[in-house]
Amino acid sequence: MSKVYVSPEEIVTEFLQHYGVQFEEEMKKIYLCDKEITELPIEFGSAFTTNSLMMFGLSCNKIEELPDSICTLRSLKLLFCRSNKLVKLPEEIGALKNLKLLPKRITLP
Repeated sequence: MSKVYVSPEEIVTEFLQHYGVQFEEEMKKIYLCDKEITELPIEFGSAFTTNSLMMFGLSCNKIEELPDSICTLRSLKLLFCRSNKLVKLPEEIGALKNLKLLPKRITLP
């Protein structure tokens, strides 16, 4: 029987724990670089209801697409996602007013 999740926080908690990171709603930084991640949970951004996340390191993985929910992270200033397999960015990523760095080395087909 598969596990039933109740909230985005539970989904993201399990995802982060799998990569050795303890989820906290007030997290300011997450480093998930070089973990061979292929995708993020679609609920990822929804788990941070306090909008505290300011830095998200995803470089050197195998991610093809960032979930749209990442655009709900209004406090996000730094998003490191170079050396992935990105083919698409969420349309609303430009609405992240605090986002100051989206590495220019991202090449989309």
